[in-house]
Amino acid sequence: MHWNAESILNKKTELEHILHEKNINICCIQETHLTPQKSFKVRGYQCLRSDRTDRSKRGILTLIRNNINACLIETHMEDSEYQVIRIQTKTAEFHLVNFYCPKDRHLALDTIPAKASNFIVVGDFNSHSQSWGYDHLDWRGEEVENWQDDKGLILLNSPFDCPTFYS
Repeated sequence: MHWNAESILNKKTELEHILHEKNINICCIQETHLTPQKSFKVRGYQCLRSDRTDRSKRGILTLIRNNINACLIETHMEDSEYQVIRIQTKTAEFHLVNFYCPKDRHLALDTIPAKASNFIVVGDFNSHSQSWGYDHLDWRGEEVENWQDDKGLILLNSPFDCPTFYS
């Protein structure tokens, strides 16, 4: 699961309900708005937090079920925010990137350590493209598409999926 929460503290009960009802193993959350002084835990999950203190719209959090082997191997909190997490299951190992970039910051896609295989990137790129359901392509969308092509990544989102974005 991937979700831009736009503040998570007042949505914790609903989040816990969805995680357990839908049997979510991994949840990548952007714009948590958490600060180091605020406690946030979800029973049954490891909470890998990267809080920002220099701006109001900030922070990413990856929730991973306790029975899944996971290790935070890199955190980037410059223009873009992301975590690189190594996940190991009984049958596979892969790297997961939880990514967030505010509209007024540089995407910095070239800093993401993209692997040749077993690599998943999820997040909020604040970009528009017909590939993920918008009616136009903006410069950020073009940058994401070019990066995706250069790295040989496959977009799993479909513009025909049910809408999950409401503005």
